[in-house]
Amino acid sequence: MPVHVTLLCAGFIILQSFTMTHPTSRIGTDSYLVLLDSIRDEAIFMMDADGIILSCNKGVEDVLGYTKGELQGKHLSLLFLDRKNDQNKSSEYLVNASANERLEVEDELVKKNGTELPFYIVITPILDEEGKLSGYGMIARDLSKRREANEEIRQLNEEYE
Repeated sequence: MPVHVTLLCAGFIILQSFTMTHPTSRIGTDSYLVLLDSIRDEAIFMMDADGIILSCNKGVEDVLGYTKGELQGKHLSLLFLDRKNDQNKSSEYLVNASANERLEVEDELVKKNGTELPFYIVITPILDEEGKLSGYGMIARDLSKRREANEEIRQLNEEYE
């Protein structure tokens, strides 16, 4: 059965489409999984249609402090800041991604140690061969270093003025 997936990493398509019907396609799929796991500065997630995390890359360890096993089977809302409304916020993001074919947003995510950090998040719906929603892909990039650099530049500019 063909599975159509588009995942973006830093604005580039890193995984377009692959099928599981050809005997040699397993080699290609394994290669994609190795590629995704080699990306360590971005957290990449595969979720079901309800927002349950099915898999993620090793980047979640470096970026968020979780092991892959700690996040698998958990709802995406675990990573969002507002503990009262996190289910609503993450669900709203998924609905928005489905309606608009993707969602790009900056938001705060919570690392395993409780630290709140700014992230650039891209969520893309994954459709089956009939065009029905089967899940989501999500990429999260930590923006804290970029924001720190921008703040340093701002302060330097103020000193020169």
